[in-house]
Amino acid sequence: MTQLREINEKYIKEEIDARKNLELALNEAIANLPKEKSNILKLHELWGQTTKIKCRLAILDSLNTDAETASKYECLANEYTAEAHFLNSTY
Repeated sequence: MTQLREINEKYIKEEIDARKNLELALNEAIANLPKEKSNILKLHELWGQTTKIKCRLAILDSLNTDAETASKYECLANEYTAEAHFLNSTY
């Protein structure tokens, strides 16, 4: 049980860090492309909706198992990182 908790905590921390990095990338993209603020925010909202659905589908095999939490947060971290990379590449 301790090992499972440690694994879950690792992925939860990765998700938190990725979310913070995404917020920084979002703010930087808006600061560097102020005329595109509306589009950046719209894309962020749509990307968030896509991430929620994508991660839900990605973890179907692990629902109601010990791996569910880790799988969910790993997926979220990966998607937030991908969005941040995209935003950082736009300016």
